[in-house]
Amino acid sequence: ELGNLIHRELANGEVQNYFYDLHDQLVKAEIFKKDGSKETWSYTYDALGRRIGKGRLKNEEVSNDLENQTRFVWDGSHLLQEIHPDGRYTYIYTDQDSYEPLAQVRNWTTEDGENRHQTHYFHCDQIGIPREMTDKDGNLLWFGNYTGWGRLKEETKVTDSAYQPFRLQNQYADRETGLHYNFFRYYEPDVGRFVNQDPIGLMGGMNLYQFAPNTQQWIDHLGLDVNIIRSDRSVTFILDISLNGRNVTNTDIENVKNGIERNWNAGGWKYGGCNIRFIANVKANDSKMANQITAEPINGRSYVNKAGGNRGVWYMRDPNVSWVAAHEAGHLMGLGDRYKDINGKSIPQKGWENNIMAAPNKPVEQRNINELIPFTTKCACNILEYM
Repeated sequence: ELGNLIHRELANGEVQNYFYDLHDQLVKAEIFKKDGSKETWSYTYDALGRRIGKGRLKNEEVSNDLENQTRFVWDGSHLLQEIHPDGRYTYIYTDQDSYEPLAQVRNWTTEDGENRHQTHYFHCDQIGIPREMTDKDGNLLWFGNYTGWGRLKEETKVTDSAYQPFRLQNQYADRETGLHYNFFRYYEPDVGRFVNQDPIGLMGGMNLYQFAPNTQQWIDHLGLDVNIIRSDRSVTFILDISLNGRNVTNTDIENVKNGIERNWNAGGWKYGGCNIRFIANVKANDSKMANQITAEPINGRSYVNKAGGNRGVWYMRDPNVSWVAAHEAGHLMGLGDRYKDINGKSIPQKGWENNIMAAPNKPVEQRNINELIPFTTKCACNILEYM
């Protein structure tokens, strides 16, 4: 099965077998219970790789004869709605660029044919894991405790209407297998790793099953990679960028990629004892990429929605587009501008006049690297500096 987990034995005596399609997506799970009974679950996906349905097979030979069926509706890479036989749940997030859930709207029909709805609110910790749910009046409905790698250790339902399927950010818990659906892959919370290989291959690092070095500081909302590869003496930043538009050309892709890599690697940077490297993985109209940029085939002033954001508009006919892409890449990685707009002119902050984040055609400096490392990765570089 090309490196995918196909057999799993649980501590409670349960045995599970997994089956995948040609795209390495889990399509069937056989579950052998300790009491000798068996369940078979089926999973379906759309053309973009998003899971759109799951259910338990009534008949082992008929894949479309399902019970306990759930259908899923998506807004990009965000789970918008799940539809059950007895109602549906709609999800609202803290903002459009976040995977931290804010609210859940439950809709159902009573036996008398009356439509009802309830709004429940998530209360999450510092990394976006729901710890509690309350109703609109603030009454506690649900609370839970987790292991360090995101497995729900225990939960308390104060009311039977409480339903909380989320775990680590953009992870949906499948009760039947104990796995977490993580958009492009499935995550095994008991061991803190994925059950199938990284779809982007070695671009995500040598460990093809790694989730993240530390769940208290990292998230992997798509199940693709952690964007920063760390080894004992190197740190590699990977920027996955999709240029979106009908008129995106190969030249546009090359200008953006070369501009980012040339500018950010020009100094042969080090941080302490570590070598620092930057890779731009740029494609056209790829919804799987973490950074979604609208590419306009005209000249204009490019921007990213915020420092650390993942959306923006870049103007491909800007004669300086390669440098502009490198400047905007700084924003994608979390750096802010070092200039102010005064009377229509961009004025660099004092002391930053020769910096890529402050003035056109200026280079990356060591202080940009020093600013990036502490809040993007906890590595051994600062320790190696003194070795």
